Amino acid sequence: MADLFIYGTLRDRDVCEKVLGRPVDASALQPAMAPDFAIFKVAKVSYPCLLPVKDAMAEGALLSGLTEADLQRLDLFEGVNYQRTACQVLIDGKAIETQYYKPKETLITDGSWSLSAWQKEGKDSFLSRDFNLGGVRVPSDD
Repeated sequence: MADLFIYGTLRDRDVCEKVLGRPVDASALQPAMAPDFAIFKVAKVSYPCLLPVKDAMAEGALLSGLTEADLQRLDLFEGVNYQRTACQVLIDGKAIETQYYKPKETLITDGSWSLSAWQKEGKDSFLSRDFNLGGVRVPSDD
């Protein structure tokens, strides 16, 4: 079984369960922080990216108990712009080695991103425009 630091739309239980194709038990999600990272909105889409920022602290969760099939579904969902990469997160101050989805190339960002604001203002747009189990929509000029 594997775990993964999730920092964006996957922290929303509806989205996570749609991507995995199964219920996600609350015990599989632990609050976690990624030191020296910050979460930014990707321009022209309704999802974020996690980028290195010295002395920052990105809020997220450690999603545990992932099977190889789960990881394959997540890789497909994250699409061509992201790849799983090793990182270290803190849970209750303790360092944990895990992975996160890192942009493969530089993405243009448009300010900071927060889960609560996204759930109020961006979730509907994400589900109708950007969400695709075969890979989230790539930012474009449309």
